[in-house]
Amino acid sequence: MLCPKGYVQKYPVFKTERLTDPVYNEKDFNNIMIWFLTHNHEDHIDKEGIAVISEEATIITHKGLRHIIAPLKNSDVRFMEATQKTDFAFDTINIAITALPAIHAKRKVFGKLIGNGNGYLLKIKDKKSQYTVYITGDSVYSKKILKFVSESDVDCVITNAGAAKLGKTVLSSIIGRITNNSIDIKAMAAALHPRILIPVHWGTFSHYDEVLDPHLFINDKNIRIVKVGESIQLT
Repeated sequence: MLCPKGYVQKYPVFKTERLTDPVYNEKDFNNIMIWFLTHNHEDHIDKEGIAVISEEATIITHKGLRHIIAPLKNSDVRFMEATQKTDFAFDTINIAITALPAIHAKRKVFGKLIGNGNGYLLKIKDKKSQYTVYITGDSVYSKKILKFVSESDVDCVITNAGAAKLGKTVLSSIIGRITNNSIDIKAMAAALHPRILIPVHWGTFSHYDEVLDPHLFINDKNIRIVKVGESIQLT
């Protein structure tokens, strides 16, 4: 999602403005072999984002993005639904991929109204080791997800945060937050015990209601706030 600061996205019941410029250079998108697309909301994938996807890349995606990625000429596009599995191999590395449900609200019925999508569980293996990554997508944390990931020995969680809401509308008051807040993030870290949990999806748009401060997690050693443009290495 690479639209500039000040760009206004329009949804059926509210508008939202980008508050910050994206931080990247063109080389950041070179040699990306797999793209994981979670759902079709513009604050996750926009026309500028679509434009940087190489034709050689594999695209793992929710079915709701079918019309958005239709112009792409990629030969390996895999539409997945919750619990479906696929894999990707490169040299000595194999990635076992499972699509997981991403419920876009605190209640499932509201999530369906807003537009649910996929999360992804990645088991990255070589001959000697395995590293497991859970990408939550736009999902509010619930203990129900534990039946999919609690036995997976998750090393890294990348979770959407920001306590997003549907603007200042009456519907927003009824539905409540549609992504995780800091309390959800703490609960997820306590339940899954990942080596590292990285919150994303906060501070970028006006409908993201919570700006994450590292001090919120000062006692949670496995929760890491990564600034926009910052690079870290996971081992």
